[in-house]
Amino acid sequence: MPQVKGGSKGRSAGKSGGKPAGAKKPAPARDAVVKQTADASSIIMGVFLLLAVIVGTAAWMGRSMSIVENTVNQVSDGFVKSIGLSVDTIRVYHAAPDQEARIRSALGVSLGDSMFRADPYKIQTRLKQVKGLGDIQVHRFWPGQISVFVTPLEATVIYWDGETQVAMNPMGREVPDVDLATERFPIVHGKGAVIASSDLIADLQSFPAIESRISYSDRINERRWD
Repeated sequence: MPQVKGGSKGRSAGKSGGKPAGAKKPAPARDAVVKQTADASSIIMGVFLLLAVIVGTAAWMGRSMSIVENTVNQVSDGFVKSIGLSVDTIRVYHAAPDQEARIRSALGVSLGDSMFRADPYKIQTRLKQVKGLGDIQVHRFWPGQISVFVTPLEATVIYWDGETQVAMNPMGREVPDVDLATERFPIVHGKGAVIASSDLIADLQSFPAIESRISYSDRINERRWD
């Protein structure tokens, strides 16, 4: 019986000698990205585990939560600084030199602190306690800059409470460092007098003869002037 050449044996041998059909070609770039992602995940997980150990140990030893919080902040600041996300620049715009010094001391943020803890809303809230500032805007620019834009207050009126005189801006905020002996501002008294003084001053500017003869205005029941 004649032999048949080129049968299934030869074909199967040819297939078995090559690479499997489903095998993927090696991709060095993709493998490097996967490795970097895995390394970053490992670092982050390690930091969280370290923080958990610190908190747990402190609680077990009976330490106060303030000490725990300070320790956690120090560890987190160190980690954030290592990846380049710490505060490296603080800029203050439109403030006088003495005001800038007060602003920087009230920020509650220092160079090297974590950018995640430099909350613009909290910084703005603290700066509202600084006298002599009008509009306050705080911006956080990643990776490491905090910018503060302020509008210094300008006095427009003097409020007399029956005993002392205080220079104030139209919104009723005290304006410090105003020499009342040399500056000439309208003097007002009574509840709501400072807020309503802007309309009064604007009305009197239309009548210079009357304005020049008025040195004191009393707000009555927040409705009219005397």
